[in-house]
Amino acid sequence: ILMNLNSQINNLETGKNNLLKTNNKYNELLSVLPQKEKTLLSMTRGQDIMKGIYSFLLQKKEETKLSFAANVSDNKIINDAMVSKYPVYPIKLYVYFIALMLSIFIFWIIIFFKEAFRKKINEKKTIEDLLELSIIGEITYKNKNESQIIEQNKRSLIAEEFRKIRIGLNFLGVNKLKNKILITSSIPGEGKSFVAINLAISNAMTGKKVLLIDCDLHKSGLEEIFKLNTQYLGMSEFLMGECDMNEIISKVEWQDNLFFIPAGKNKINGSELLLNKRLKEMISELENDFDLILIDSAPSILITDAFILSEICDCTLFIVRHQFTTKNTMKKMSEILKINPLKNVGIVFNGIKRNKCLPINNEYTKYYMNEIKEDENKRLLTIRNN
Repeated sequence: ILMNLNSQINNLETGKNNLLKTNNKYNELLSVLPQKEKTLLSMTRGQDIMKGIYSFLLQKKEETKLSFAANVSDNKIINDAMVSKYPVYPIKLYVYFIALMLSIFIFWIIIFFKEAFRKKINEKKTIEDLLELSIIGEITYKNKNESQIIEQNKRSLIAEEFRKIRIGLNFLGVNKLKNKILITSSIPGEGKSFVAINLAISNAMTGKKVLLIDCDLHKSGLEEIFKLNTQYLGMSEFLMGECDMNEIISKVEWQDNLFFIPAGKNKINGSELLLNKRLKEMISELENDFDLILIDSAPSILITDAFILSEICDCTLFIVRHQFTTKNTMKKMSEILKINPLKNVGIVFNGIKRNKCLPINNEYTKYYMNEIKEDENKRLLTIRNN
């Protein structure tokens, strides 16, 4: 009995130990379960998120398909379009025409504004519009500072232009009976003395007996050109009664048929001296002795001498210089002429640049220029041989 009891007790102890081992094993399993459950929950949450995104993308895909299906046109192509080799629009000639007209318009606008803001005289039409007078001659600009251009047996372009002015004097009615010409300008520096000298020489070379009178009793420049001493007696001394008319007339040695009367050494009260009756008496006597009388006067805007002399003259040559005389000066001169008109006025356009007055590309002009050069070369060769 005791052995059986001990045996049963041992069996019970062994069963108890097995139960303890099983209990410990399950306890260990239970301690691990919370970590796995946490991992499972995290994986379940990520799966739910991906399922949501996937569902959203599927929804957008279906919406996109529906939008494309809604925009499908109900038109149907029956025949394909015929394509030409050249474009139908724009038309090339039409574009070229618009470009040409636009360039002409822009060019015209540029010229208009350029002329509008230009202060100096540049064209003949401007003079004719401002003064309402005709231009009887044009003189080309010359670089050399020479007052005498016309010489015997010498041909030049400017000399030919002075010959044209000499012929143009007939337009102003100059003849044997009306042979007194007044030469003036608006302001100093326009070349009135230059025109007076060369016009006098040009007429003297034709055999006419020409007298050039310097009536600029304020600032004369002809005495230096003719190389006369400033102590020579002249117009001022004659008008003051200090000398006779024959004492002031001098023969120009280097030009036949040309005579000169200087202004004189007394330059005080020149305008008052011209009102002296001795002037009219002298001119009346001289017009019978000379074929042509040229009177060089002071500028007409600054001094009134030209208007006094115009009364005893038959015509007036008014000098305007290219790119020197201003438009405002011409406007002012036009206003003065309306109040105190000069007698029988003709305009001489002086100092024109060569490309402004002659078409150099013209065949006739080239031939004429070559002929002038040949004559000049012959003249220089003759001088060298002598």
